[in-house]
Amino acid sequence: MARLGARFDLCLYFAKGIPNYLQWCDDQTESHWKDLVTATIAEHLVEMRHKDEQLSRDQKKASEVAIVRDLLKLYPDSREEQLKEWTRQTHKSSRAFYRRLEEAT
Repeated sequence: MARLGARFDLCLYFAKGIPNYLQWCDDQTESHWKDLVTATIAEHLVEMRHKDEQLSRDQKKASEVAIVRDLLKLYPDSREEQLKEWTRQTHKSSRAFYRRLEEAT
């Protein structure tokens, strides 16, 4: 686990490590048990990495307000272009745009 930059996790050891080792001992796996455990740990780290990237509601709103401000500068005379670009960037409705517009001004 040190190679992957993670601390030792007893839950993974008991839930995955021991069962992988026992399967390998019984010739029920094609891969070596150490490879199976390493893959499981790497998979677990990827899951955790994605959870850390989630923004809070306030952070999301602040980001959306910043997008609206940028769009106002980019397309100062065209609400249609602002809405089109808003939808492309955020995948949100025009109603959400107008809510963030109200917060931005």
